[in-house]
Amino acid sequence: MQIFSDADRLTLLNLGQKSNPWESTAAKRQCVVCETTFAGSEVNIHPAARGQHRLGCPRCQSQPRLWVRVGNPLLDAEIWEDWESAIDFAQSKADSVRALPLWAAILAGSNIPRRHGLQVSSDLTCGSGW
Repeated sequence: MQIFSDADRLTLLNLGQKSNPWESTAAKRQCVVCETTFAGSEVNIHPAARGQHRLGCPRCQSQPRLWVRVGNPLLDAEIWEDWESAIDFAQSKADSVRALPLWAAILAGSNIPRRHGLQVSSDLTCGSGW
């Protein structure tokens, strides 16, 4: 296995995960597949074709698109349960009102935005940083 300097490792991490840049090799991510929390210094880096490299979770080898920043609210069980109940509610509303988009039913019938400090106006736009 090839050993990379911190600078080279950081460059490879950022090339592999452009939508979620790494600040340093000490920065943490959580794998949504195996729920492992790891630092950039722990990411497995394997050579691939044409001089490229493949990044993998240290535990399950999942790809960077399946890693999120530690503290991502969608990994919180309580918030996830809120979204599941809102989706179930929205599906029942969408079945009765076919013209209403699913996301509108979620926001209109759910207490999730209000529970997390967001205001939903009558035209279904959100405030407070959305």
